[in-house]
Amino acid sequence: MIRRFLLIAAISLTALPALAQEDAVRGPVRPQRLASLGPQNDGVVREVAVAEGAAVRQGDVLLRLDDAVQAARIGLARAAAEAGGDLRQTQVQHQEAQAVLARTLQAAGRGAATEWEVRQARARVEVTAAQAEAATERREVEQRRLELELAQQEQLVIRAPFDGVVTRIDTVPGATLTRADR
Repeated sequence: MIRRFLLIAAISLTALPALAQEDAVRGPVRPQRLASLGPQNDGVVREVAVAEGAAVRQGDVLLRLDDAVQAARIGLARAAAEAGGDLRQTQVQHQEAQAVLARTLQAAGRGAATEWEVRQARARVEVTAAQAEAATERREVEQRRLELELAQQEQLVIRAPFDGVVTRIDTVPGATLTRADR
């Protein structure tokens, strides 16, 4: 019979073929697949979600590292991504600059505004348009940073790469794991 096992860093997982409960196995058993798992990032184990001998499905959480610092980073990134005051302010300034330009052009048509005043009004429209574009780009960058922080948080969770049985767990909550612990 061929089995699949998973080892996570602490934990080993073995993949097993499907058997009916009444099937008996005689003789040596070889794993179909064997995985030795460890963290992608250094950290302190917050939770070991499985026990040795437990059957797991692909994607099941096996272990979680402490994510308190990462959760704070996500909070900051989310606040920055959702902050709209800077963008709104530049949009209002741009609208006002456009209105001033329109009035200045009308005044110039009547001879009540100089060419210099028209140039200044046009420049103000261009500057505020650039400021609004920069604020939009900053917001997009902050949204990407939030996505990055969320992805990094997911790396603090070790999941089963395939269906199998946990054969060994070499860690406990509170232990420090490094990327070398695979």
